[in-house]
Amino acid sequence: MPLDLFELLLKSDELNSKNYILEHVSDSLALRSALWCLYGRYEMSAMYAQLLLNLKKTWVFGDVSNSESVCKVLSSLALWLNIQGEHHLSAVVLHNARKRFPRYPHAAQWMISECHIKIQQCIYRCRWQEALKACCQLYLLDKNDGNLQRATVLVAKRYFNVARRLLHKLLETSNLDILTNVRVLVLKAISVDCMSSQTIELLMRASVLAASAYLEYEHAMVDMVLAQVLLRMGLIQKAFQAIKNCMEIICINGGIYDRAKTDFIFVKCLVAAADSKGMKIIGLLKSIPMLENAIEQFKKLEAHAKVLDIYVYLAKTFDELKEREERNKYACKFKQYFKSHPVAREYLGMIF
Repeated sequence: MPLDLFELLLKSDELNSKNYILEHVSDSLALRSALWCLYGRYEMSAMYAQLLLNLKKTWVFGDVSNSESVCKVLSSLALWLNIQGEHHLSAVVLHNARKRFPRYPHAAQWMISECHIKIQQCIYRCRWQEALKACCQLYLLDKNDGNLQRATVLVAKRYFNVARRLLHKLLETSNLDILTNVRVLVLKAISVDCMSSQTIELLMRASVLAASAYLEYEHAMVDMVLAQVLLRMGLIQKAFQAIKNCMEIICINGGIYDRAKTDFIFVKCLVAAADSKGMKIIGLLKSIPMLENAIEQFKKLEAHAKVLDIYVYLAKTFDELKEREERNKYACKFKQYFKSHPVAREYLGMIF
């Protein structure tokens, strides 16, 4: 139980502080940061990481500036800054970790973070060979994580058959942790036909598993994917409910990619759920600022395919609603952006 874990850490902090065992105090803070990250509270995780880095300056009776705990929080901070689109700050933190901890085993922490950052950026930018190369490097550090990230790249690349084989092998792994298990099930659901009952079944399994382990953020991410699938199946009200269930958690704790994606799905569900043409137009026009903000966030990450997806959606929806002036406006924006940032057609309109 999470509550029992944090109570145990609280007692540990009390004893270690009384006895000035500073290295154990720093380890406790690093562990708290990792636990909050596991349970999907990334803001709390980043806060504890920054708390440790601040406190180490004030400790007079010991030096923990190059302890394992500091390496862990620097690595997690670099990841957190990256998902917020702060690439330069993330690079600075990673450089600091690399400089302080050049040797194994501590170096493995920032090397794993570096691989994850590279893979995320390459997926957004559709640079598949670079992403797969980073997956190979990650595999040497963490076999299961390397395979999971490789499957993620293959799904994003639409190599679904190869991805399914890899995901099936991962599910058969004996030492697979629950977090990885949930992510494997979600990827497997995305890699099959979105209109099939198998997709819903896999997502339900992932949802139950995430809820049983108190993985709140992963549970929200499952709901987000489920909303997309239900929307494509024409189950609009259920899709709308699913996206409303997860929206608050993702907006509070998620990176800018997940937040922008959630906003986009919410607008699609909102417009689809409107009763009349007039209500659809009003709903879409009121949602334009939300979509413009999502576009800016995708641009910050150089996720060009997602920017184009929003322009396509706006142009097509305004066309269906006979709003020709608005349709032409967003069709023109699509054309201009596509010329500057060409993306292969098969990578547009994906759930991933």
